[in-house]
Amino acid sequence: MANNPILYADPDGKFIPLLAIGIGAFVGGTFNVVSHLASGKAMSFRDGVVAFGIGAIAGGLGVATAGST
Repeated sequence: MANNPILYADPDGKFIPLLAIGIGAFVGGTFNVVSHLASGKAMSFRDGVVAFGIGAIAGGLGVATAGST
């Protein structure tokens, strides 16, 4: 039973795109926070959270639209 590849199938095919969008959002948010910290633009925790949110939205949209945004 544990060695059955059909057991772990994604029948509707929605898991992989959602996972990719989530990873893109995390990477975009992290990159934006790091770039704001390096340039001195993030002076508080709130600035970091805002920078992460903006980067996460951009990264998620970039993956969801295959970079056409």
